[in-house]
Amino acid sequence: LPSVSFSLMMPLVLGTAVYSIMWAVSAPGIVPAVFLKKSGYELALICIGAPVFLMVIMVMTVGFTRLLTGTGDPTKARTNRMLQASSMAVKNHFEQTFLFAINLIGYSLHGNAETVVLFAAIYTITRFGYWFGYLM
Repeated sequence: LPSVSFSLMMPLVLGTAVYSIMWAVSAPGIVPAVFLKKSGYELALICIGAPVFLMVIMVMTVGFTRLLTGTGDPTKARTNRMLQASSMAVKNHFEQTFLFAINLIGYSLHGNAETVVLFAAIYTITRFGYWFGYLM
């Protein structure tokens, strides 16, 4: 059985995700015009930059935590809970960002440019929230 906090948070997370996607599809005029002038593939590569930048920050956090705690060797047992959680979050973020990048490139070739930018912004915000929640 799932925990009580999981049972309470899952409807909120799903509701927020569904509402964000509906808002992104139906909200014209939010994205600056400079993004709308780009071609589909070029726009997707620009939009993938934000989640990749977040991943770089996550990797740097793990690296600095290893440096400051003296657990530089990742093959040895980790005793720091934050380091263990950060390492798992980085791995998950890398996997999810890879899948998101493939899907965003595919969508950007035929979809609306404004929706591409909004999907990337929503994805980056939710991944930051996931990382923050993972560390709690």
